[in-house]
Amino acid sequence: MRYALMTNIMKDFDDMFRAWPLSKDLSHRLERENAFFSPAVDVHETEKDYLLQFDLPGMNQKDVTLKVTGRELLVTGERKGQTEQDSKKTYRSERYFGHFERSFLLPEDVEASKIEAHFKDGVLQVKIPKLEKALPQEIPIQIQ
Repeated sequence: MRYALMTNIMKDFDDMFRAWPLSKDLSHRLERENAFFSPAVDVHETEKDYLLQFDLPGMNQKDVTLKVTGRELLVTGERKGQTEQDSKKTYRSERYFGHFERSFLLPEDVEASKIEAHFKDGVLQVKIPKLEKALPQEIPIQIQ
């Protein structure tokens, strides 16, 4: 009973604040924070680069945009919902659709101008190479 009452109170507050006039910037930020779809990402590091892998099932390469501004990598896109017009009844829908935005602060040891991205089978792979000077070097030292 308490849970249902709390849920109703929280819904009333959400409705009240959604109706409140917001500046365009704040409204846009709240929409992004409340987005339903946020793709999962794996981040790996090798000796020569960083690799990001995004799960984007049902999306195409043209649905995704990548850009680097300063040290920030921004990945945006939109997964469109189905627009079937048949007489099918939907009893449950757990797949999320809509706009997404993911940003990552790049380490200082990367060459942003040489970032590569590949999209295949609903997986976006972003390869971020490290600077040559940042790679570990082996320097032999003579013992005297």
